Amino acid sequence: MKQLFSILLVFFLTSCSLNNEKQVVTDAKKHFEAGNYNDALILLEKYSKDHDNVTSPAFWYLKGKCLQKKYNEEEQNNLQSPSRIAGIEAFAVFLNVADDSNQAQIDSARENIKTLNREIYNDAAIMLTPMKYELAVSTFELFKSISKKHGLDDDIKIVEVKFNLVLAQVYCQIYERDRTLNQSFFKKAEDTYKTIIATDSVNIAGNYNLAILYYNEAINKIRGLECNSQEKLAGEIDLSNPSQEIPDLKTLAECYISLDDEKKGIESLFLTALPYFENVYRMDSVNKNTLIGLSGIYFMLEDYKKSDTFSKKAERAKKQV
Repeated sequence: MKQLFSILLVFFLTSCSLNNEKQVVTDAKKHFEAGNYNDALILLEKYSKDHDNVTSPAFWYLKGKCLQKKYNEEEQNNLQSPSRIAGIEAFAVFLNVADDSNQAQIDSARENIKTLNREIYNDAAIMLTPMKYELAVSTFELFKSISKKHGLDDDIKIVEVKFNLVLAQVYCQIYERDRTLNQSFFKKAEDTYKTIIATDSVNIAGNYNLAILYYNEAINKIRGLECNSQEKLAGEIDLSNPSQEIPDLKTLAECYISLDDEKKGIESLFLTALPYFENVYRMDSVNKNTLIGLSGIYFMLEDYKKSDTFSKKAERAKKQV
């Protein structure tokens, strides 16, 4: 008799809990449909706080919709919106507890996760500045994690390459502000470009910008040589402007070639830049900056025949613009 009473009591409590859950969803839905999404959230969050195991698909789908609405109405300008993450989590729980009878809502929840995650990526891109790059990176990692978890990573490599191209430019900007103090950012830029090329070996921007990174570093070192201390030399290369014409190394060659000790380190930079310029040349044989770069490097390496060949090609490319 006691065992039967215990079973009936459990059944009664479970039924009460389910009835309460349905009533909470009904009441919250009324608030939501009336535009009072915050009141709906209060009801839903209070119930989930008081009950450990909420399994109603309707509950979690509505909670996701309320949080998505809150993000759209109140937190679009908050780059670290808490409602956006909570909304994705609520839709994710819904997908775990839903069955085939919820197919329309399943499709909607997946699309909502995709939409909210795309907003996370957009905010990561906005934060790609010298002041916020660390937050941009962590936000992008969150975007990648959500993409992989929910099967949204079909084109993640393409997106990551685009993100990293801008991130590397940010590292270059920081490095150029103070090359001594910010030396580590040269390495960060170098590693990021190499990551891009490892993912997409025929990425022209990745190859070109890495070549320019080494090329520019060599020029800066030549500028610092004592025999160039009084020379008025061409401006530095702006990596954010790929169409800018790069300086011709021949103006610096006399000083460079006259030295021995310093030459070895600078020559190493030219040799490191060379294969990346050559990669770009194979993909785009009329890019004037690539041709100028190849001409200059071969000139510095004292291969004057190749230097002259690329110099003539560069002149033809300039006339075709």
